Amino acid sequence: MKKSRQEIALLCEASGRKSEGEEAYADLVNSALREGGRLEAGQPAAALAEYQSAEQFSQHLTATKQTSLLQVRGNIARCLSQMHRYPEAVQTTQLMIDDLRTAANEYDPGFASLYLELAQTYSLENDWKDAERATMLASESCDKIIERFHQDRGEEAERLVGGAISQKGVAMHWLQIAYWRGGNTDLALSTADEYFNYKLEPAGRWGVIRLYPQKDVANLALQIATEANRQDAIDLWRQRLNNLRE
Repeated sequence: MKKSRQEIALLCEASGRKSEGEEAYADLVNSALREGGRLEAGQPAAALAEYQSAEQFSQHLTATKQTSLLQVRGNIARCLSQMHRYPEAVQTTQLMIDDLRTAANEYDPGFASLYLELAQTYSLENDWKDAERATMLASESCDKIIERFHQDRGEEAERLVGGAISQKGVAMHWLQIAYWRGGNTDLALSTADEYFNYKLEPAGRWGVIRLYPQKDVANLALQIATEANRQDAIDLWRQRLNNLRE
């Protein structure tokens, strides 16, 4: 069945029937994605092969090429991580970032998501320096969106800024973890402090906005301070935790 659809797609492409060829390749992509999804939980290697086929078929698309490649490569990166093939997963996520640069503008929230995925992959192989770098890029992507849209009115601005604030909180928490796991106690604690002090000043339709949730950041900061025997920091983070419980 798959082979016959592939032959039809090739025939349409070769004979200049672009619309039919596009439809045939889109069907092949969707079929490979479905089969990969069915296999992924128990057979990641087989699922990876399906997703890689979908990647090849996506190259023949025109209008939906970049969107299709982003979706397919996200699945490929996930399979590679499941198989502990982290350098290949990193390379695939970098390709996705390049795809997004081609398909979108600098304020697309997908950049922060992809940089966070990259940071997670680096962390799985205990590469905390690169995890730190990727997380900082995610945070900077959030800052661009917040700076550009936080004074705007309307549902689109609300969606973009709200999402960026949420991702900013995740990025700063991960940055705290990366500094801690990388052995940099001072930066881990200062990042936690920055997280607690962060606020978006009133502007447009927004009031004062802070990053949430804060409890995980505070608990980790207290753990880091305790491990480093930093009594001043221990007292600070105990007080902040107590304040959160009130």
